[in-house]
Amino acid sequence: MKKLKKNIKEKEQSHKSHKKLARHVIALVICVLAILSLIKFGTVLFLLPIWNWIAHSIISATGLNVWLAKAMAALLIVPLIYIAVLVFSLSKKKRKIGIVLLSIAIALICMSMFLMTKDTYFSLKSGEATKWYIVTPHGDYKFSTSPGFDPVWGKEY
Repeated sequence: MKKLKKNIKEKEQSHKSHKKLARHVIALVICVLAILSLIKFGTVLFLLPIWNWIAHSIISATGLNVWLAKAMAALLIVPLIYIAVLVFSLSKKKRKIGIVLLSIAIALICMSMFLMTKDTYFSLKSGEATKWYIVTPHGDYKFSTSPGFDPVWGKEY
């Protein structure tokens, strides 16, 4: 009788440990799936604030329509989603390609912002000057996007 009770207790403990193991395995699978979904779809959510920032920068620098600025920002951001997947790839070759493409994308965004704002001298929101200038000894105006001294004439912007 004691042997039978002992066998029953061992089976109950074994059954409890199997249940506990099954719960741990299920929790691990859920965590892995959550991490994989964040890697797959999290890059999209991560880029939304960047998209809004670029659109806001275009609007404040050029005064374009909100929806046109958002469309322009989307044209710049959509490739970044693919590039982000490459940058965080497990393959070393894909990571290298992603880093090169990311560098090119950042350079293109900066150049496009320069081209859109090169003829903007005042803030459309506040009316404040966005560029500094000096008058050269020849009577020409020379502009700068930041304060400082002109390296040729030594005059302060």
